[in-house]
Amino acid sequence: MADLQTWVGDEFEIRADLEKRTHSGTGSSYSAATALSPDSATVIVLRADPDDVTTGTVDSGTATTITDATFTQAADFWNGCMVEFTSGSNKGEQRQVTDFASGGTFTLRVTGDPLPATPAAGDTFQVLGYPIISETDLDDHADGVLSSNKGYFVLTPANGGTSTPGRRFIFFRASFDGESGDTNVFTERFSVVVRSLW
Repeated sequence: MADLQTWVGDEFEIRADLEKRTHSGTGSSYSAATALSPDSATVIVLRADPDDVTTGTVDSGTATTITDATFTQAADFWNGCMVEFTSGSNKGEQRQVTDFASGGTFTLRVTGDPLPATPAAGDTFQVLGYPIISETDLDDHADGVLSSNKGYFVLTPANGGTSTPGRRFIFFRASFDGESGDTNVFTERFSVVVRSLW
C-alpha cells in the first residue's frame, strides 16, 4: 500500500474501485458490471496515525474488557482501534477494540489470545490512533459518493482529513450478497500523508 500525499488545507479526493469479481461463497462470481447493492452496506472510516495516542487508566477490568470513565465518546467511537497496556501485568500487550460502550468500556479481541492477567484498577493504557470519522454510510456523508461499484470520498479541512499534518488511513468497506444468502465483505484501504505547506 503506497502512501498518497496532499497538503494541509487542500481538498483531496480518494477513489476506490469496489468491484468484487469473485467471492468466497458457493459457486458464483461477480462481473465488472455488478453494482453494489444495497448502497447502505458500503461504509467509510477515516482514522489518524497510530502514533497519535490517547492515554487512559483502568477503573475496572475483566478478562475481556477495561473501563475508564474519562473516555466519554459516543458508543462505537473507538471500534477497530488498538489498545496497548503501558503498566501492570499486561504491559506491552496490544489488543483490538471490538466494541466501545458509552461510559468508557472497551471490549477487547482476546479470542485465542487471552491477556496474561485480568486488567487491574490503576493499570495504564493507550489507544493507538483515533477515529477522525467513525464508521459512516458512504452515501450518507456529505463528502462521500457511491456510484455503481465506485466509491469516492473527499478529504477536507472541515471533515478532519487535511486539517493538520500527519498520516490518515481511509477504509472503504462494501458488502456483496452471494448465493444461499451469504454476505461477502471487500475492503479497500488507502494511506494518505498530509504535509505542512511550510
